[in-house]
Order: sequence, then structure tokens, then C-alpha cells
Amino acid sequence: MKTGKELYEEHLNRLKDVINMKKTDRVPIVLNADAFCTKNGGGKLSDLVNDVVYGNMELLKGMQALGDIDSIEIPGTYPSSMGAFFLSKIKVPGRELPDNMIWQIDEKSYMTEDDYDTIIDKGWNYFFMEYAKKHIPEGLKEVEYFSQFAPQIEQNFVDAGIVPLCQGRVMTGAPFGALCPA
Repeated sequence: MKTGKELYEEHLNRLKDVINMKKTDRVPIVLNADAFCTKNGGGKLSDLVNDVVYGNMELLKGMQALGDIDSIEIPGTYPSSMGAFFLSKIKVPGRELPDNMIWQIDEKSYMTEDDYDTIIDKGWNYFFMEYAKKHIPEGLKEVEYFSQFAPQIEQNFVDAGIVPLCQGRVMTGAPFGALCPA
């Protein structure tokens, strides 16, 4: 049986080969299935909110139970922080929702036409921070809270041989995704 380090190197090399358009032994498997994997690992979705490290270990366990997974888009998850990414408030299991109900974006539009001018004139980052401070300050606090656990959670995936495509302590994605529910 391969060690986590050996699996990580094998998976990383497979991903690099695909990126470089080289022939590989198989297509790499990259998952973004946090809710499914958490339940598959025996956890409740509320574990991801109420005990971040434990919930993400259940996510990892559920992913490993699926077989030889090469990579995960973002290692670990914290549903409470997703509101910041989507410029919206979010309802999460174990708080506003039952323990095993998937998190839900509370889609209420706070944006105005003038906000698009702000994005053009001052850039996305300026707009995002000002908007978030005004409309979803709790989302920013949740991102900050999760950031203390993200390095440990990411390391758990790496130690298991699963390659993170993005770091869990950064918010990624195009502004288009954030603007959809805003």
C-alpha cells in the first residue's frame, strides 16, 4: 500500500502530465463534492459548521471511501463562509437549517446599478470589500474564523495524498459567480 506522500506525488504528476497534454495512465479525478463526501464519511452537514476540523475529516474520509481520488478543488469547506464568496447571506445546517440539509444562499439583491460603475472605476477588490463590510460583515468574520483551521485541513488532504488545486484559505473564482446572487 502506498504512503500518502507517494500517492500525492503520483496524483500531482498525473495532473501535471494532463496539463502538459501528455498521455497518462488514466484521467485524473478531481472532486468538488463537499456535502456528498461528508455524508459518505459518516458525518452530518452541520459538522462542517459546528466542528470545522472534525467535519472536514469526515469529508476527507468520505472522499477516500470513493477510491483513488487525485485532487480536490478546494481542500475542506466551511459553509458559513460561503456567503462572502457569493455576496449574500447564507443559511447553514445546524443553525438556520436542520443538521443534514444543504446550505442555502439567501438570495436578496443589495446591488445597485451604481455598484457596476464602482467596479469599473475602482476595481473588483475595492468593490468587494466595501460591499461585504456594508451588507454581509458576518460573512467576512466567517472567512476569518475558517482561516485559522484551513492550513491544518489542507495538510490533512495532502497527507492523505490528495492534491489541492486551490488553497483553502483563499477565496477563488471569477466575479461572475459572486455577482449572480447579488
